[in-house]
Amino acid sequence: MANESNDAWIVIAEEPDQLSAEIVLQFLRGAAIPARLAAGDAISFLGPSLMPTRVLVPQKWEQEALVALERRGEDDLLPGVVL
Repeated sequence: MANESNDAWIVIAEEPDQLSAEIVLQFLRGAAIPARLAAGDAISFLGPSLMPTRVLVPQKWEQEALVALERRGEDDLLPGVVL
């Protein structure tokens, strides 16, 4: 089994600031999709960044992440399914 840290990470979303990117990040993680912020977009010791911040997922998770983001907020999901 390949280690995900060796897989290529791709940009799945670019948010206007770090707080918005954190929301997307937590949403994807809540859907069991590995995600992280782009290194250098968030500078933690200075507080939340007001600059555009990219959200990345492993390349093999791209389609799942796109579907999850596309369906975010839909009310027609099956009972018990939360994205």
